Amino acid sequence: MIVSAVFYSYSNTLVKEKLCSAESVAEASLEEYGDFFLSQITEDNMRITLIDSDGNVLADSVANASTAENHSDREEFKQAVENGEAYITRYSDTENENVYYYAKLLSDSTVLRVSTEEVGVIEFFGDALIYVALAIVFVVALSAIVSVAVTRSIVKPVEELTDNLDNLDDIKTYDELQPLVDSLKEQKIRQKALNHQKSSLLQMSRTSLKLRLHQ
Repeated sequence: MIVSAVFYSYSNTLVKEKLCSAESVAEASLEEYGDFFLSQITEDNMRITLIDSDGNVLADSVANASTAENHSDREEFKQAVENGEAYITRYSDTENENVYYYAKLLSDSTVLRVSTEEVGVIEFFGDALIYVALAIVFVVALSAIVSVAVTRSIVKPVEELTDNLDNLDDIKTYDELQPLVDSLKEQKIRQKALNHQKSSLLQMSRTSLKLRLHQ
C-alpha cells in the first residue's frame, strides 16, 4: 500500500510536468502559427484543445471543433478561468476512461487545455517499471552472490580447522574463530603432555618388571 501510494504520487508529479511542458510548446506554437497547428499534431495519447471564454471549442487536435460540446461546465476549464491554471484527473464521458488534464488561461482570455488518457500514463511509465523490475532482480542476485561468498568465507576456516588439527599453527582464521583454535591448541598441548606422562609411566613399569625378573 505504501509503495503504491508513493508511486502514484510520483507518477502524478511526472504526468503534470509532462502536460505542462506540452502546454508550453503548444502555447508558443499557437502564438507563432495560430490554431492551424493543432490539426498537424500526430502525437499519440496527447490531446490539445483551445477554448474561448464562453466554453466554446475553437480548435482541437483530435475532434472536430464545430461539433464539440460546450466546455464551460468542465472542471478544468472553470478552475483555469478562476485560478489561471488547473491540473485535475477525472472520468471523461467522451473518452470513456480516466483522463489527466492541464488547462491554462491565456492572455486573450482563451483557455489552452492539454490532456492524456490513463493508458498513456501506463505507457509513459512502462519503461520505468521494466527498469525497476530489472534493478530488483539485480539486487536479489547480487545479495545471493554476496551471501554465498560470506558463507564460504566463514565455513572455509572451519573446514581447514577440521582437516588440519595436527597443524593448528598454520591455519589462518578470523577473530571470532580464534578462541576455538587457541582452545584446541591448549587441549593438544595437554594431550601431548598426558601422552608423554603415560609413556614415561609405561617405561618405568617395564624397567621395574625387568629388574624383578632378574632378581
